[in-house]
Amino acid sequence: MKKITQRQRDFVDAFLGPAKGNASKAAILVGYTKKSAGTIAWRLLKKVEVQAAINAKLAKREKLVDMSNAQIDALLIKMAQDDREQGPTRLGALRELDKVRGRHSMTHIFKGRLTLEQAIEAASKLDEK
Repeated sequence: MKKITQRQRDFVDAFLGPAKGNASKAAILVGYTKKSAGTIAWRLLKKVEVQAAINAKLAKREKLVDMSNAQIDALLIKMAQDDREQGPTRLGALRELDKVRGRHSMTHIFKGRLTLEQAIEAASKLDEK
């Protein structure tokens, strides 16, 4: 595979950054004319090297997001299990953890009322699955 040029790297950075996925805007940001930006952007996006650079940056960005999500989960779990926290804070932490993990809310999973301890126990059982 051919190496990517500096201008192509700048295009990738602009495309994923300030242009927010708008290839023509990214081309203009790196110095191409407005008249040629659409055509140039289309050509750049067809290049295997440019696609690989975009995918590599997206994968790196996703890895950082995953790491942050794990840290958020750990903090929410710690809050939910902290006996010094008030009931509403602990239950709120459980609800947020439920949301960020993409599960249905606990009220959908459990019909009826639960004590805080029952909710914590049920959430830990769901994590084990």
